[in-house]
Amino acid sequence: MGLNYITLLGEVISSPEKKHNLEGIAITSFNISFNMNTDNIINKNSIKVSAINKLADRVAFEVELNDKIIIEGKLLTRVIENKNFKQKISYIQLSNFNLIQKNNSENIQEEIIENTNEDEIPF
Repeated sequence: MGLNYITLLGEVISSPEKKHNLEGIAITSFNISFNMNTDNIINKNSIKVSAINKLADRVAFEVELNDKIIIEGKLLTRVIENKNFKQKISYIQLSNFNLIQKNNSENIQEEIIENTNEDEIPF
């Protein structure tokens, strides 16, 4: 894990779009919005998230517009050059994600199985 590793909790604000580059590598991209607290003022921000290879396939299959999601990855910047100026664009190269809530529906919760045998001592 490098110094530019980032974890964000946000909402998917664009449907994931899967494409393939010239080498045939799957790339899925989407945007998320998130809140950032600066000087006790909450600002809403957004950033592009991109996944490659098998993770791109998983994102395309599981993630939908309006999902609440936790993302992890590297914060990267690329430069886009036009005729008159250069523009830096930041994005996140996804390494993992967890869905928190699907499409404004119920929260996703893991099933918890309680140990009903009180005679056993867990180690």
